[in-house]
Amino acid sequence: VWFLDVVSKISKVMVNVNMHSLAKLTSLKAGIYYQIERLDDQLSVAFDESDIRSKLLSSGISSNQITIDEFCIDNDLFCWKVTILCE
Repeated sequence: VWFLDVVSKISKVMVNVNMHSLAKLTSLKAGIYYQIERLDDQLSVAFDESDIRSKLLSSGISSNQITIDEFCIDNDLFCWKVTILCE
């Protein structure tokens, strides 16, 4: 979806090339760069299930109090649902 969005914006500029096209393409390039940078930042702080469990266990929560489930959108992992049972 993201790729198609980028290509459609580029193709709109290329179909009607004029004196403002270079500025529009430069702006699109900067936008793509910042979006990729944002995604890299998100990936750098993402946890997997074992990371989450380890952090919770190190805080003193026992493993039988923790339930960790995947939350998927279109069969792709979107986030984790963490339930901590209080005793």
